[in-house]
Amino acid sequence: MEYINVINSCFPEEIVRFYSPGYPETLLDKVEEYSPQMMTVLRESSQTNEEMQTEIIKAIVKDELSTESESAADIAGQK
Repeated sequence: MEYINVINSCFPEEIVRFYSPGYPETLLDKVEEYSPQMMTVLRESSQTNEEMQTEIIKAIVKDELSTESESAADIAGQK
């Protein structure tokens, strides 16, 4: 057991845990139990998923259009 401790002390604790027996199962359990906080915030909103998606799409399109307009104005200003 002493040899194992000496070898383990040569590596960071995360690496030792990663290669320890049973670690993949422990990690999978933690991932399956994890609940993102952001999703909870979104669920508490009065908006439906479709309304949120629509707002996101509108914001993306608006951003793309404004970027294209700025590019066109830059090109026009260079001539």
